[in-house]
Amino acid sequence: MGPLLRLLWCVVFIALLVSACSDNSGKGSGERIGQQTGDGVDVDKEKSDQPPHTGRRRLDARIQDVVISAKVKARLQKERVLKTSGIEVSTRNRVVVLTGTVEKPEDARRAIQIAQSVNDVESVDNRLAVRSGG
Repeated sequence: MGPLLRLLWCVVFIALLVSACSDNSGKGSGERIGQQTGDGVDVDKEKSDQPPHTGRRRLDARIQDVVISAKVKARLQKERVLKTSGIEVSTRNRVVVLTGTVEKPEDARRAIQIAQSVNDVESVDNRLAVRSGG
């Protein structure tokens, strides 16, 4: 099993583990604290002004970005021509950013096509440079 495939499996495992843990611990997430008012009546008040599960959504989005990056990297490694290119992949909010250098403009176009073909990719930001003479 290649290193990128192992990385992808690790990311998926961690995502499932985090999901399972947060589902079990979410039962008490609506915990309230008492607040004393001027007339001595106890009023329930939320601990945080943020909506519940906001942190969970951010974590899920970050995990999804890591999975997307791993999938794009794995697919780029399968391409014989692109395997030796210096392409770096990062993802933020489902936008894949390709940086580095390729030999020919066709290689850059192929890398973009590959990134766009991955599920859940919203768009691709091409920052690839073509080596001079290519």
